[in-house]
Amino acid sequence: MKRFFWIVLFILIAENVFADSVKDYGAKGDGITNDTVAIQRAVNTIYSKGGGIVAFPPGKYLVTSINIREGITYIGEEATILRPPMQKNWTRTFTTQNTLYSGIVDSRPLVISNLIFDGNSQNQGPYQNYELAQAHLIFLMGNPNKPGRLKVVIDNCKFQNGVADGISVYKNVDLTCTSCSATNVFRGGLTITGGYSKVYLKQFVSQGDRDPTGIDVEPDSSGYNGQKFVRLEMIDCEIKTGDFDVGFNYASQLDKNILVMENCTIGPDLYSPRKNVAFSYQIRNAASVLATDCTFYSSGPTTGSGTAIENCHDSTFTRCAFIGTQYYGDVRYWKVPFDAIACVHIAWNGAALTSNNIMLFDSCKFNAASNVPIGIKTIGVYNTNILTQYLSMTFRNCEFGNLDYKIFNQPGSTFKWVEQ
Repeated sequence: MKRFFWIVLFILIAENVFADSVKDYGAKGDGITNDTVAIQRAVNTIYSKGGGIVAFPPGKYLVTSINIREGITYIGEEATILRPPMQKNWTRTFTTQNTLYSGIVDSRPLVISNLIFDGNSQNQGPYQNYELAQAHLIFLMGNPNKPGRLKVVIDNCKFQNGVADGISVYKNVDLTCTSCSATNVFRGGLTITGGYSKVYLKQFVSQGDRDPTGIDVEPDSSGYNGQKFVRLEMIDCEIKTGDFDVGFNYASQLDKNILVMENCTIGPDLYSPRKNVAFSYQIRNAASVLATDCTFYSSGPTTGSGTAIENCHDSTFTRCAFIGTQYYGDVRYWKVPFDAIACVHIAWNGAALTSNNIMLFDSCKFNAASNVPIGIKTIGVYNTNILTQYLSMTFRNCEFGNLDYKIFNQPGSTFKWVEQ
């Protein structure tokens, strides 16, 4: 890490990029002194010189909130950004909300690299009933009145002990996040709550034993020109604990709601000490889902109690595994006449009335996990509220394991499916 830090710094300085250490501006990095003012002074100075590097030498930097700017690389060397105890809601460690990028074209990159963000959650007072739900570790937003996006790169960072979001993506953002992890971050390691945003996620891992940490997409606020669409691309990611809740906004430009996944594992650690809590994944209102070589663990067949792929239009799952796992909730809620788990639940509701949509499962596997108790029925695909004119499914070269049912239709549901 040290060698990488100094090599990058040397190259950038050689290219006449302005660079300074936060310690040159008075930051101590001793975990005791509040370094907020010193670090903000470094950011403001480097931004006034046209951008450059803000370097964090080894240490723990006590920080309340820093207004970060585009055109600057924030790079650490064994450096932790630590939140002081008992901070109020809306305290955001690194934020762009007060200095919005506003442009016709996308911004210069804002780069955050090799830093640990520690929210110090155990010393913040109550938060698990959402008392501090807006106190994110990083908050990103561009000006929704302009077509340009805030371009952000986050690389090799760790987010831990957060009372809200690890990385919060709001409006008009283009984020590339690589080789990052989130552990015990209450609301989610990554959340996307604003439209006109794009996120590319590679080698992202989320987990937690105290606060299950997942990914949440719910773009309720409009970006440029009132648009709420989101594109999310995930490569080599693993959501070990916590929910994977990707709920695109159906009222937005539906054709631009895109989810692309490759070699991702979405589901619980089967040996996790967490009990009586259902993991869930939900993918809703996508124009297209393209998933390749992914594994999805489900915990029950309905949206309310477990997992679902709902209102997703032309979608393809290639060489994916769908595994039904034990669920500890109330199976009576499922509206199934027996206790059951499903490998995948496909749902459609009245809000999505476009016709002739196709869902293809190509060379996929459907199996029940080894922890499913004896006597619990197992279902490959559980279908609710699907009518033939809206959605057809094709299963090409798929394998259904030792399941009680390949397909189970909720009463009143009909759909066209073809097995090849």
